[in-house]
Amino acid sequence: AKGRLICVFGSAGRRDEAKRAAQGKIAGKWCDVVIATEEDDRDIDGNMILDQIASGAVASGKVVGKDAFKILIREEAVQKAIDIAQKGDLVILLGKGHEKSILYNGPKAAELRHLPQNDSDPQRVLKRDYDEVMVAQKAIRQKLAKR
Repeated sequence: AKGRLICVFGSAGRRDEAKRAAQGKIAGKWCDVVIATEEDDRDIDGNMILDQIASGAVASGKVVGKDAFKILIREEAVQKAIDIAQKGDLVILLGKGHEKSILYNGPKAAELRHLPQNDSDPQRVLKRDYDEVMVAQKAIRQKLAKR
């Protein structure tokens, strides 16, 4: 691409926590814009994960709100990337690919929730009307907050 490289990615909850800042630092080094977002948070606070990724991006010289963003809802993060992209820019969506859901856990393992999503479907990625997903995410987050 002749323009900027804009990346959207997250880091899974209940996985190697130490890698999150490193991921942000690498993304900050190689990408012009870094957008940290959710990826299978499970029962880990998604905002904490985003803070850890952003700390690495900042360490590589990025500025939160300028060329690094923390957007919890994946669809909103993808939309941000699309909105700021200009002719010649390349937007890459990392981490979820063909996966059809984002995983959230309730207080018990049996309460695993699969939230619909699909980064490989361009019509879904580009769709601005994602009310169904937003309602599902809100309900899941409210339930987790009550624990």
